[in-house]
Order: sequence, then C-alpha cells, then structure tokens
Amino acid sequence: MDITIESIDASAMKPLGFTQLPSYPVRFSSALVSGAARLVPFGDDASEYLGRTLYVELAQERVSGFERAAPPHFEEAMVALEEQGSFQVHGRIASARAASDSCGSVVVTAVAGAAAFFLSDKDFADESLQEGDAVTFRVHGLSFWDEQI
Repeated sequence: MDITIESIDASAMKPLGFTQLPSYPVRFSSALVSGAARLVPFGDDASEYLGRTLYVELAQERVSGFERAAPPHFEEAMVALEEQGSFQVHGRIASARAASDSCGSVVVTAVAGAAAFFLSDKDFADESLQEGDAVTFRVHGLSFWDEQI
C-alpha cells in the first residue's frame, strides 16, 4: 500500500515486532484512508521520512469484531477509529489456506483496496471462509513496514 507520511515523531521510538526494530508514531494519508499508525522505517533517520510516499506492508497487534459482511451493498473501505492506530476494515477474502505449520490453523488474506491484512484463525471463528467472501473487522495497533527492509 502506498502511504504519504504527514508527520512523524522521531523522539518516540518504540521497538516493534519479533526482531524489535525501531518504530515511530506517524500520521499518514493514502488513497484509501488517513490516520495514525506506527512506521518501521528502512533508514536510520526517521525525520527524513516526513513528506515521503512509501510502499509499505501492514501489520496489526490484534483484530476484533471479525464477521462476515452482508453483500450486495458492500463496499471495500477502511475507516480510522477514535483509538489511535485502530481502523474498521470492510474487505474481501483474497485467499484462505491451511498454515504451513503442523498446527492445523487457517490463514487468510483480507483486502480492502490496496490494504492487505494477514489473519490467522485466532482472529476469526469461521473456518469456512472462502475467496471473495465479504468481511468486516477492526484492527488495533496498525503498523507500516517500509518495503525496503
């Protein structure tokens, strides 16, 4: 997803992810949505990202409220919620498959416009999801990972 960094707080670094990479709070805009999230940049100087447009992958700390949506009046969308880093997502299942590990879990990719979210069956209860199904859910703790990483 392409985002433009509108503001970044380079003084509020917080380690994020399995490898504990530095992340920074940002305000961003995109063709789909504007709001607040954390950015894990490729470079060392976070302030150099102000005003730049980046191609990023999305990750989230958790998902809530996952349910099937009711077509036919369904439109893909992403809306910023009051809680910083939280968004309501209306999307479609782009893929659903068994995880490659031996746990027997299911992994799905849900897309809304250019935003792709990777979810596991910990995030949803319905294992009968199929490609094209309309879904709605909330993401919390949204982070952007600079694709140059």
